Amino acid sequence: MDGSGRRAPFVGRADELGRLDQVVAAVAGGQPRAVLIGGEAGVGKTRLLAEVQARATAAGALVLAGGCIPVGDGALPFACFSQALRRLPRVLDSDALGEVVGPWRSELARLVPGLGEPAGAEQSQARLFELLLGLLERLAARSPVVLALEDLHWADQSTIDLLRFLVAALRDDAVALVGTYRSDELDRRHPLWLLLVELGRDPAVERLELARFGREDLAELLAGTLDAPPPAPLLARVLERSDGNPLFAEELLAAEQRGGGLPGTLQELLLARIEALPTATQQVVRVASVAGRQVHHQLLAAACGLPEPDLLAALREAVARQVLVPAEDGYAFRHALLQEAAYADLLPGERSQLHRTLATVLAAEPGLGGGTPAETAAELATHWYHSHDLARALPALVDAGLAAARAAAFAEAQRHFERALDLWDQLPEVTATLPLDHAGLLEQAAKAADLAGTPQRAVALARRALDHLDPAAGPVRRGVLTAALARYLFTSGESDALDVFQQAEQLIPTEPPSAERAWVLARQAQALRLASRLRDAHARADEALGVATRAGAVREAGWAHSFLAATLTAVGGDVEQALAHADAARRVADETGDVELLAMTVVFPSQVLDAAGRVEEALAWVVDGLAALRGRGLDRHARAFLCGYASDLSFRLGRWADAEQYSQEALDTAGQGVSRLHALLWRAELELGTGEEDAAAGRLEEVRRRVGTQPPEQFAVRLAELGGQLALAQGRPADARSAVAEGLVQVEGVEEEAEVRGLLAVGMRAEADLATAPARTSAEAEAARRRGAELLALLDRLLRGSDRPEPSTLACAALVRAEHARLEGRPDPARWEDAATRYDDLGDGYAAAYARWRQAEALLAARGSRQAAARALRAAHDAAARLGAGPLARETELLSKRARIDLAEQEAPAKAPAPANRFGLTAREHEVLVLLAEGRTNPQIAGALFISPKTVGIHVSNILAKLGVTGRVEAATVAQRAGMLGPPTT
Repeated sequence: MDGSGRRAPFVGRADELGRLDQVVAAVAGGQPRAVLIGGEAGVGKTRLLAEVQARATAAGALVLAGGCIPVGDGALPFACFSQALRRLPRVLDSDALGEVVGPWRSELARLVPGLGEPAGAEQSQARLFELLLGLLERLAARSPVVLALEDLHWADQSTIDLLRFLVAALRDDAVALVGTYRSDELDRRHPLWLLLVELGRDPAVERLELARFGREDLAELLAGTLDAPPPAPLLARVLERSDGNPLFAEELLAAEQRGGGLPGTLQELLLARIEALPTATQQVVRVASVAGRQVHHQLLAAACGLPEPDLLAALREAVARQVLVPAEDGYAFRHALLQEAAYADLLPGERSQLHRTLATVLAAEPGLGGGTPAETAAELATHWYHSHDLARALPALVDAGLAAARAAAFAEAQRHFERALDLWDQLPEVTATLPLDHAGLLEQAAKAADLAGTPQRAVALARRALDHLDPAAGPVRRGVLTAALARYLFTSGESDALDVFQQAEQLIPTEPPSAERAWVLARQAQALRLASRLRDAHARADEALGVATRAGAVREAGWAHSFLAATLTAVGGDVEQALAHADAARRVADETGDVELLAMTVVFPSQVLDAAGRVEEALAWVVDGLAALRGRGLDRHARAFLCGYASDLSFRLGRWADAEQYSQEALDTAGQGVSRLHALLWRAELELGTGEEDAAAGRLEEVRRRVGTQPPEQFAVRLAELGGQLALAQGRPADARSAVAEGLVQVEGVEEEAEVRGLLAVGMRAEADLATAPARTSAEAEAARRRGAELLALLDRLLRGSDRPEPSTLACAALVRAEHARLEGRPDPARWEDAATRYDDLGDGYAAAYARWRQAEALLAARGSRQAAARALRAAHDAAARLGAGPLARETELLSKRARIDLAEQEAPAKAPAPANRFGLTAREHEVLVLLAEGRTNPQIAGALFISPKTVGIHVSNILAKLGVTGRVEAATVAQRAGMLGPPTT
């Protein structure tokens, strides 16, 4: 900008601007993008972003721009998003605004000023994020959207979490996220630095680093201000002193034009610009600097206390001299460095007094700030705190924490609460007037810490809350707080969570029945279930349902139903009864709007179906559930778990590309608690299959580091199984034996078959490898045989202990027995074929391929049919190649070379494959198809096959897709022509 205040022409940055034009064009084509522009202060990030906004607007995009706002040593929650979105009521008419906002106006009002009164009840951060995502999707359906976010180096943690969520969630929407940040202010502990590292792996995210200007660009910049090419001596002086920083160069040029000397630092240059202003204007600028980078006009007017004509004259001067620029409803500093310089130049007493003035004005009229309630509360708390009026700061901090929690800005809520806790002991006369006692404030801080993704801190705060709880407090409050501590312990992966849950249960009286007791029992059932103590979990869930029913506690009854669904089959119930409990839980979730419970009605039925061997249905249930929960505010821990579980199911069904996508989404979504541990383990499973052993080892090491030396059972067993697999893949069967031995210690008393069977499979393979190793001694072979016999006995005990072993357990048992025969030196092709067939029935192509490789090996060792061996080996190799299972593919290739079997050669089939197999139908799908062709409805098919109508619907959808048809009649026709139905029924 020159002396008249007009903007200098945009110069340089041709490559960066061209790249950003391509991003906007891609977004217009429905490909979401994120671009993060870094550079030192004053290098031109804001100017480049302004040019991008202007060009995007000209191209027909809706541009929403906002910046992060530092206040004191903190930041306003979600400030850049709320600042950007406040334009919506101005750029959209009422009908269009109603369409994009939908029925969530009061909830979105937390982030979008101008939509009305925000909802008062606290909501999950995930729900707020999902609602904003839905808003952006509906806006993008109207026109491309460019969301421009400045100064992300000042972003609060909640803003960074929201940015991370949007980058991961925007998939097919015409939205560009363009942000700027000062790269010279980041270190490895800065939350934005961590985000930049994470996003560096995403191909939809691009980073641009702006360098300083060279001589040619700097000459063009100065010429735009001077309206003539700069004299060579002047250009040389400015280039030398500014080192190509555009802002520094502009200030140096302005200093020369004023006829003064050249200050030695940028701070002095910026202050020289401010000190050249008239006295009244300087005072207005000082007040504005205490308010932050941007200030609302009404707030500035009230704080300055000047007559309106004098204030406007001072503001005109500040704008003309390029210190302030007009912004919506107020003014912003032309550059953040100007605000920082003005604020830093204040005397301590002057700074404190101005903070007090702003706090007094905001306390009298909170609406003057123009921000959301959470922003206003944060400003008020910060101004009172920095005015050193601690008696007013303490209640303001508590209010700010509660407001931030209502706005789902939990990291900021935690910061306000913890700052209030620091002041608590200094102000006993003030604490008596607060709405929370000491234990209550600690409890709120713990809850915020847990929701902010720092469960370890939540544990510490909850323990302090219990220590400070008034001895006169009733047992119900102590019990509920103890149960909250148990939840935080469980989320952070601590091993004593179940003991603490037991303490909570014992604290709350059994009579009269209460919602609190039902809640504690239901949560205890959840923890027991995750610890594989299924019968105990079922008993607690049943007790919780009884208490909730007597107390009239609808929500708690829904939770009890969900855990009954998860555990019923373990105590002899059937799948359809479990699904009935899940349906009851879902009705409660819909009635109460409990999104977390709704997520459980996706998790538990899918696990029940999985355990019943209906893996395809389980995956469909999870995928459909994730889609149904989109836009409902699903908690990120639950989303991460569901995505990870979808990865596991996809892996077992041979859809490894899908597994990779789901596991990456789980890692991107998970916080730092249990959900991340699950995500790491599921990703390691996939990487072991594909041969990425170093990556898998890194995942397992991270889990070990996080859970410590005494990990909870749910992680210890899985760590042992995957650690054993890694050791086998690296040719270390003795280490695999040790890993399995450690894991088996953890499964004493475990009732979940999946926990035990995986260890037995890895362990028996390790013993077989040790017994058949070329360099083994007779003593080593004998030790392997003894250990193999022990594992076989454990398998028999597992099968005897189950009334109805799961299909996956029976398949694993077949594999273990085949491994044992290999261990004993009597490789049995029939056992391997049995295992392969069982895994085929489950859709587990990888395990089936492994069994067929071993089957071919056994046939060749026993000098059996070479034709059968070749057939099995080719099937194994084809499956491994199709999956991308590099290690298994290489094993089949090595065996083919030793046996001189051509993997590419195909023999003529003895007979045509069964029609159902030709189309890839499972046995159950074939049964459904036969009944469908008879004209039966879904409920009729369900009755005939003893399954639910919903499950029939999933099967029908799969059948139509596999047959390549769109309707039931067409499916019946194709099936009849293919000979899948037998003689027509009459």
